[in-house]
Amino acid sequence: MFTPPNDGGSAITGYTADCASSDGGTENTNTDVASPITVTGLSNGHTYTCAVTATNTNGNSLPSTTSASVVPNAVADQPAAPTVLSGNRSMRVTFAMPNDSGSPITAYTASCTSANGGVSGQAAGPASPQTVGGLSNGHAYTCTVTATNAAGNSLSSPSSAAGAPSTVPAAPTHPRSSRATPRSPCHFTQTAPSARRSRRTESRALRATSARRVRSPLPVHRRRLRASGYSYTCVVDATNTRGSAPPSSSAAVP
Repeated sequence: MFTPPNDGGSAITGYTADCASSDGGTENTNTDVASPITVTGLSNGHTYTCAVTATNTNGNSLPSTTSASVVPNAVADQPAAPTVLSGNRSMRVTFAMPNDSGSPITAYTASCTSANGGVSGQAAGPASPQTVGGLSNGHAYTCTVTATNAAGNSLSSPSSAAGAPSTVPAAPTHPRSSRATPRSPCHFTQTAPSARRSRRTESRALRATSARRVRSPLPVHRRRLRASGYSYTCVVDATNTRGSAPPSSSAAVP
């Protein structure tokens, strides 16, 4: 922007703004009949000063004094699609830094939304990765990233592949057991009497022959249990892709 000068007795017919860079940016000019004049085609991230000349029927004025230095910029480029790693009620969002368009990126915002009813979430910070918490385990999520600089927010990235937050299962409850169908996999504690009436405790993990089953009951063959004189208790472990739950409370085997 500039203030029109004295026209010297002949109406000013146009102005020319010339912007030159001190550090290798592309120089350019533009003309118009009034202030302001927008000069395009410059190099983002480079330093410029600008000057203006006025034109009337007698020719061009001397250039104005140069402006203060300015660095053209724009919002950052659109980030590429991020990758995600699911956690307990969270998604870890990893992404590549896009071009900053001449203004340093000050923050990234990762947003995760669910297509099947999960609670949405966001996280922001200066670098990758960002962990978005407060999500709903067992629901499918996709995540996007935006980059922020002095010019504003970039376009959101394309969505990531879908992921589902999860955690280890809860401990099984209320196990029941019988000689016919004790539940498994179980940790059986064997207690054997001795001639001195002292007791020796031996623990071993016995896996049922039907260990691939994912529902109750899971039978353990009686031939795996020792003869009379031993007592047994059984607890149940539950396992998913995240790991194993704490064991259930124990149940005595009749």
